[in-house]
Amino acid sequence: MIGFNSDYKCGYDNISLEKGMYQDKEDLSKLLESIDPSERYKGTALEGLDAYERQLKRFDITTSGDKSDTVEKFFQSSQSSILFPEFIRRCVELGMKENQTVKDIVAVTTKIDGMDYRSICAEEPKLIKGSLSCLQIKTNDNLCLLHKRGRCLETSYEALRFQRISVFSNMLKQIGQFIRKMQLFDALMAIESVDCKEKFTHNQGEVDITDIHSIAERLDTGGFNLNVLLGSTTTVSKLKEKFGDTLRYDNGSLYLGNIKVIPTFDALMCKIAGIDSNYALEMVECGGIEVDYDRLIDKQFERTSISCRAGFSLIHPKAIEVRKW
Repeated sequence: MIGFNSDYKCGYDNISLEKGMYQDKEDLSKLLESIDPSERYKGTALEGLDAYERQLKRFDITTSGDKSDTVEKFFQSSQSSILFPEFIRRCVELGMKENQTVKDIVAVTTKIDGMDYRSICAEEPKLIKGSLSCLQIKTNDNLCLLHKRGRCLETSYEALRFQRISVFSNMLKQIGQFIRKMQLFDALMAIESVDCKEKFTHNQGEVDITDIHSIAERLDTGGFNLNVLLGSTTTVSKLKEKFGDTLRYDNGSLYLGNIKVIPTFDALMCKIAGIDSNYALEMVECGGIEVDYDRLIDKQFERTSISCRAGFSLIHPKAIEVRKW
C-alpha cells in the first residue's frame, strides 16, 4: 500500500489503489491529488483532468455522454473497483452543489471531526442612551444538533452492472439534491426558533411592501441589512402577483430589488422570514459525504447508505426577523 505522504509522487498509471485509501481523513480525490498533483500535467494531453479523472482514464472508464460505459466497467479489476465509491461520492456532491439555496442563507461553515460542537452566539442588550452598546458573546447552552441526511440504495450489482454509468450518475445527483433540501429544512428550523416580534393582520400569504419595509427596518435597528426573504411557495406566488414588474430573475434566482426571494416548503407555511445572510447562520458539517465504500467495492449494494451530517446554529439572532399570520 502506498504511504500517504504528500511528498511521495508517482505517475498516475503506477499508483496502487487499495481499500485502505478510504480510511484517510481526506476523500479519495484529495488523497490522489496529493500523490499525483495536477500541476505536473500542465502543457500535456492530461491538462485539465484532476487526479481522480486521470485514474478513470487509466482504466478507460467513460462516465458521461452517449458513449458512457456500463457500471460493470468499474469492476474490471480489483484496482478499478476502488474508484467506484468515490465516483458515487462525487456525483452526490455535484447534486448538492447544483442546489445552492442552503449556501445562500449561511454566513459561516464550520467543519468538525467529532459529533460534539457547541457554537457561540451574540446577544445585544437594549441600547442605553448616551452609552456604548455592549455585544455579549456567549457559548450556547446546548450542543449543535447534527442531522444525518441521505438515502439508502436498495439494489444489487446484477441489477446495475449493465446499466449506463451516465444514467446511474443522474440518480446519484438527485440524492445530493435531496440532502440539500433536507438541510434547508434543518436551517429553517433554526430560523424559526427566533421569537416572532409581530404578526400580520391580513390574510395568510398576503404580504405588501409595508411588511417588507417593517422587516427591513427591524433588522436595520440591530445593524443588519435585509438581503434574503424566505417564505412558503404560496406566499412567494402571491408576491409575484402583487409586485409583478418589480420582481426580476437573475441566473435562475428571484429578486425583489436587491433582496433575494427564496420559496420554501411547509416549514414556513404560516410565516415569512427576513434575514441578513452574512451574519445569521452557522452551518456545522461533521465530515463530508459518507459512503459505504467497503460494501460497494465488494459489490454488496443492498442497503448501502449515502449520507451527510450537518447542523445549524444562530450567530446573530437579531440578523433574523420572523413574521406570521
